[in-house]
Amino acid sequence: DPLAERESADQNSEYDGIICFGGVDWWYHNRGHYDLQMMREFSRELPVLYVNSIGMRMPRLGQGSMFMRRIARKLRSLGRGFTRVRPNFGVLSPLAIPGRRGQLINRAVLPAQVKLAARRMGIRKALVWVACPSAATVVDRFRPHGLVYQRTDRFECYRGVDSELISSFDRQLKERADLTVYCSSKLLDEERSECRQAAFADHGVDYEVFAAAGEDASEPHDVRDIARPRVGFVGGIDAHTFDPDLFLAVARSRPDYQFVMVGACSLPEGWCDLKNVHFLGQREYKAVPAYMAACDVLIMPWNDSEWIKACNPVKLKEYLAVGRPVVSTPFDELSRYEDHVAVAAGADAFAAAIDQAITQPGQAVTRRARVQNETWKAKAGLVQQQLSELGIVARRKLLSVSTPVPTIPSVTTSDALASAVSAIDASTIALRDLPKFSARMKRAAGVDTLQVVMLAGAIRPSPLRQAAMRPLATLPLDEHTTVLDAWLQWLGQFHRDTDVLLVINQEADLERLEACAAQAMRRMENGPQVRIVRDPVDWRGSAGVVADLREAFAFPDAPVVVIESSCLPPLDYHGLLDPLLSDAAVVIGATADCAPAGVCALQPKALDVVPDIGYFDLKEQLIPSIRKRGQRVCSVEVTDCLTRIRTLESYITAIQRWAMRNAPPESMELHPQATGRTVLDRGHRLGTCIIEVGAEVSSEAVVHNSIILEGASVHSGAVISRSLVASGVMVQANERI
Repeated sequence: DPLAERESADQNSEYDGIICFGGVDWWYHNRGHYDLQMMREFSRELPVLYVNSIGMRMPRLGQGSMFMRRIARKLRSLGRGFTRVRPNFGVLSPLAIPGRRGQLINRAVLPAQVKLAARRMGIRKALVWVACPSAATVVDRFRPHGLVYQRTDRFECYRGVDSELISSFDRQLKERADLTVYCSSKLLDEERSECRQAAFADHGVDYEVFAAAGEDASEPHDVRDIARPRVGFVGGIDAHTFDPDLFLAVARSRPDYQFVMVGACSLPEGWCDLKNVHFLGQREYKAVPAYMAACDVLIMPWNDSEWIKACNPVKLKEYLAVGRPVVSTPFDELSRYEDHVAVAAGADAFAAAIDQAITQPGQAVTRRARVQNETWKAKAGLVQQQLSELGIVARRKLLSVSTPVPTIPSVTTSDALASAVSAIDASTIALRDLPKFSARMKRAAGVDTLQVVMLAGAIRPSPLRQAAMRPLATLPLDEHTTVLDAWLQWLGQFHRDTDVLLVINQEADLERLEACAAQAMRRMENGPQVRIVRDPVDWRGSAGVVADLREAFAFPDAPVVVIESSCLPPLDYHGLLDPLLSDAAVVIGATADCAPAGVCALQPKALDVVPDIGYFDLKEQLIPSIRKRGQRVCSVEVTDCLTRIRTLESYITAIQRWAMRNAPPESMELHPQATGRTVLDRGHRLGTCIIEVGAEVSSEAVVHNSIILEGASVHSGAVISRSLVASGVMVQANERI
């Protein structure tokens, strides 16, 4: 008996990841759904594999064009197979067949697909989360370290499903699951006795995002020309939830109101041809708050089905967080929001409630306060607490592949900041006592934090990276300073208690970067703290990587500074953030000849245009997209910087510039034409030379404008000019390079 085997296992063993059999498809459904939001929260600490819905019903030919659309979108989803869409979050589109005929086939082929994808995510001891009852036939094949059943709807009442079959799956899961999670108190009360353990954890809301949208005066481009008053509905326009007859009656009775409909529609084509109804189609989840905020009233015209009686729609809290008046048909869960939602049954009462909401909108702040603490993070924490009380606990896996060595002081922040951020947000930087800078920052209301991301990887290794066989950030600029040191010193000029996310895309770079970062932090007392993060998504692009990190680490709503570590830091940083304090979305640091200088600053909203998957570069893709949205992009000239260290020539130039920066003033007066310092401390060293600690160079060798890296050896009589000698390379006696 698989259940008995699992019960006899050590219930206090830790699970190291989550396999979620989702109720929707990541690639074409709205991402505000309960299971997707909960998995997003869990993936901040653990790897999550989201298995796209294996379905509860087969598409029918009688559905006309809808049949073809459903088949086409499912085939496109299947074509993606397994994809790691974010750090710690993978999506699998498995081959599976819904309905009775698919049970045996699914049990034979589905587990192997899921187990392979889970191994690629690093999941060995899985907590299995089931949001689609059809997964009941395979869950025992995974021997889970915990089983959660998400009973958020009456799945057996969904139109077109085999009600008897889905009911049997539902009974099996409630009997097997360690925890059955409900978001409807009505459904929980009715079914509590059928579950091994049941808990109420209703929908959450991305409160900060939706509340901010409600205060933003800008509007989506396809809404601006629609007259007011606007009555909005955002969500799926489906027969099992939406009441088309009620809606049509209301829309006809109010021809002067404009009804804005945002979401996919599965109702028959031509069901509504009213001129005051505007169908805008489905929008990405990140765009949804702006559409809600662009409306004067938000509505929920539900039908009177068994499904609705047990529902608790996600959009309710989103509507309230935006702050607009809400009008809804009645359902049980509204009893907890009766002071904040106008409830009306029937077309006449519904239309009258809309009239009153337009003329007397009430207080947005009151509606927001009702859901301010109802965040998805809080809901995920509630479920984790319930599981831990059952002895099912998680082994935390932060995305960092390294942490600062214990001898380095931990990051300290102001009490105000410490009370506002959680442990996972330790990459937030407090801006205090910044010379020549704090006055500017004080002018920006609420902007007191930054996020710094340093990119230390590349899709195609540069010639210098290939020759040196190590990350460019670890290359020396003098005997005591690497490129990484230089950037940390640059940040340290105007930041204290700084954390930097250093992003790599090759595991081979990890060891050297860890050592380099640890050494740099030891040199700088109270300087920046480096956290190395492995970006697991290949061909993501610089903007894509930063957007993924923002999602994974929950960046604060504050500017993001992005640094290319393969550049020499500029001398002058002042003014880089000035345009952000007005209305610029992106600021590029540029040289005098308008070349990018390796540093830029972004408003968080700039990252909203980045898709969740695919290559998206900062300069080539992000900036044009930002400008198309009508947001401002500008540049700030920074002084004495090198655009990119990619070749030996550019590296030597960087070393010479670094030497000039740090040369004593008297040496520059003696040698006004010098391009660098002349070093004659050991043997024959001419020009700007670096001999890294750990390199062996004979005092009888001549080294001119060259770099000898750790582990290299140069024998007597050798002459080396304008060259780099990599680790492990031996230059023979009297050899000329």
